[in-house]
Amino acid sequence: MNAARAQRIAWLGAVLLAAVATWTVHAAPAAPAAPPTDPATSPPTGGYWLSAELAGDASSRADAVGSLETNGVDTQRRPIDVEPPGAFVGSLPDVQSTLGWVARHAFIQAASEGEPDTLWTVDAPIPGGGLLEAHGVLLRSLIVSGATPEHGLRTIAWPADQRGLLPSGVPWVAAALLVDRAPLFAAPAAVLPPAAQRHAMVHRSGGLFVLGWLDRCTEDRKRCLRWAQVVARRGDRFSAGYVPAYLVAPQGAWVPGSGALPRALLVRSGVEEGEAALVLVARDRHGELHRKRLRLPMLEGGQRYPAATLKVDGERATVSAPGVEPMTVALDSGMDRRIRD
Repeated sequence: MNAARAQRIAWLGAVLLAAVATWTVHAAPAAPAAPPTDPATSPPTGGYWLSAELAGDASSRADAVGSLETNGVDTQRRPIDVEPPGAFVGSLPDVQSTLGWVARHAFIQAASEGEPDTLWTVDAPIPGGGLLEAHGVLLRSLIVSGATPEHGLRTIAWPADQRGLLPSGVPWVAAALLVDRAPLFAAPAAVLPPAAQRHAMVHRSGGLFVLGWLDRCTEDRKRCLRWAQVVARRGDRFSAGYVPAYLVAPQGAWVPGSGALPRALLVRSGVEEGEAALVLVARDRHGELHRKRLRLPMLEGGQRYPAATLKVDGERATVSAPGVEPMTVALDSGMDRRIRD
């Protein structure tokens, strides 16, 4: 690791610790009786309120909120009698422009631009992008609240399939978390950090979008961990960050057999002792989830994962890669037995 990168990581760690110490939760006052819940996919009755949870001192947060007021956000229209949670930003009339606002400010860019087989070790985009550099503020979450024509609050019924909410030009991939909940980290690392250092939490019951991926490795490249760059929704809060890739199933990545179940998913999860680490995930014919760790040789001097492929036939899956014997795995609870190294 070069000195500049080490200094940057140390600086980010200090900011995160300071953020935890200084951040306060702005709880919304008790709201009056809300009108009937409106699905996010129906024509909005009053648009959407925008606000943000930021970590940093008060004056820096105020400056940062001002920088979020862009691209058509109405900063003059405000709620009456009740405030949305967080620092209020403004309002937008429809869900597509609102999700576009979330996309612009969650991350400045996606981490990955290459092929999934490439070991990707570029600098990790920071949640909130330039807010940290420009204002010394870390973005905790962007909040979208339903608005009524009378400038009140309404509940948003977010649909289970949120692909239709995204505006054109936002290349996020809808995904599902493979566990009930997991820590969301503001920065990736070569080894999974303690959960206490989390930036937020991701919940399977909420929404999840994948922007990209990247790998973090030890200096000797003998051990790496692949991360998914995500935006996670819980309720009306959208939080940007990183979760281990082996916990995420992008929509459309499952490989089915002859029917809906069993189905399987092959995830590049990192490098272990210089070998490519992959996780075979399966839902058996009863819908139960199972996992099995696999190792294959790395390619190109340890810079590339093998081009492994997956085929599901009945209740068995076959993993194939150039130069190695195909591996056939029964898609049942036997997958969950630990591998003996």
